[in-house]
Amino acid sequence: MNIETMGDLKKGSSYDMACSLGERCMSAHQMRLNGLRSNSNPFDWLICMDLDQVIQVLLTGGRDFFRRENLQVVEGSKGHLNVTDSLTGFIALHDFRKGQPFDQEYELFVEKYNRRFGRLFELLQQASSILFVRTNVQKADYEKLLALEQLNPDAQMDFLIINTMETDQVKRLESPYNNMMIYGISEHPDIAYDVWMGNHAHWREVLSGYSLKNYKDWLTDGIKSVIGDRQLVLWGFGGAGKKIAAQIKAAKDPVSIGWFVDSNSAKWGMADETTEVRDTLSLMANRDDVLVLICVYGDTEGIEDSLAKMQFPESAAWKIVYEGLTPVGLEKCVYSV
Repeated sequence: MNIETMGDLKKGSSYDMACSLGERCMSAHQMRLNGLRSNSNPFDWLICMDLDQVIQVLLTGGRDFFRRENLQVVEGSKGHLNVTDSLTGFIALHDFRKGQPFDQEYELFVEKYNRRFGRLFELLQQASSILFVRTNVQKADYEKLLALEQLNPDAQMDFLIINTMETDQVKRLESPYNNMMIYGISEHPDIAYDVWMGNHAHWREVLSGYSLKNYKDWLTDGIKSVIGDRQLVLWGFGGAGKKIAAQIKAAKDPVSIGWFVDSNSAKWGMADETTEVRDTLSLMANRDDVLVLICVYGDTEGIEDSLAKMQFPESAAWKIVYEGLTPVGLEKCVYSV
């Protein structure tokens, strides 16, 4: 089978689950934006450059992952410490808060990653089709990935490798294996302030050929049932809001998003690929023409109070209901003021 034919057969592949193997946050973030990520996995938000160690950690069930005696701690940025596992070389940038007792932070870290490993191995056993995604794999290391097939010998297991390089277009690269697809994309971001996210257009072109089976369209169906002829506005340009926007855009029949609003003035004027972030006053001028969907983790009472003070109609104010970090439903806001 020649490479181009193999690629045609793979285009449109759908999987029970997809999992990022790193090497940085970019993979998981782009999978989320493109509707290919439904769960938090152990390597999503770590720097894990050593592929051998990623494979070893998976094959040993997470044993020796970030053991207390192997940790090296340095000052980080944005309120977090940089914590390196000297055994694997993995680096946690987002998990250990500055100014908090380190042992307490470590206990929370262990609990979180034990959950993620437990859920991952459970899904791996249940799935009949699995896609692993990894950036920047050398040719000499392609074969190493095949060792992961022993995690579920009965499943269809495919590997998607996305290598960044100097190119202005997506390149299809030769693969020695039928279950391994390899692409080259630009190493330059297409949104200046989103350097760590990579080239959105190239990622979207590659990931458009892959999907999750039974991807939930409940969100867009729910929005359509209440929006009428109004325009959708998402409140919250953080992780929760971006994830909801990605799910809406990845639906079979998506709803158009007008813009984001956020109470953080530092985010005004920013955008994801297509959608601008505006200040909350933008709702005042469009009060009768928009439906607001609050997309934030945790308490939304403060946002609902702000909407009430704007005299924004309750019928046009909705919020995402979460179980942990997983969106599970829509609920109409009921103002307390």
